[in-house]
Amino acid sequence: MLDAADDPELLEKECGVWSRYLVDRMPSSAVLARYQDAHAQGIVEGPESCSTFDRVLVRVARIAPSLARLCDVHARIFRPAGLLRRKLVLMFALLEADRQSHARVDEASAGSRLGLNLSLGAWLVRFALLLGLGLCLFLPLRLVCGLFGTRAEAA
Repeated sequence: MLDAADDPELLEKECGVWSRYLVDRMPSSAVLARYQDAHAQGIVEGPESCSTFDRVLVRVARIAPSLARLCDVHARIFRPAGLLRRKLVLMFALLEADRQSHARVDEASAGSRLGLNLSLGAWLVRFALLLGLGLCLFLPLRLVCGLFGTRAEAA
């Protein structure tokens, strides 16, 4: 089965989902080209660098920005150096360096201290809820991948 690194259409879909998740916009053609080039050069993953669970998590996250958020929350705690986080860090760096999207990345939040505290509280509640949902969904999946998957397998 083809991995995203071997399939330009999958990389394009992935790049679009990551961009909508991170900055709520579609990526420019320059960002897409750089994202595909980074994968072609093997910057994101080397041979045998990913577990089956890492690949499954990326496949789920690639479906939609909301699922990318759910998978990212799970990966942030349980797979911080995993494939999904590496792909998202690459995408964030590309968006930050892009002249069309860098303003959205560097945008400051306006408001009062109370508003900031309320926003932070809401963010923490959302993070905790997504973490709990991710545990319910991904822990059994991780166990299955651990039992039946291999490290070099492209899920």
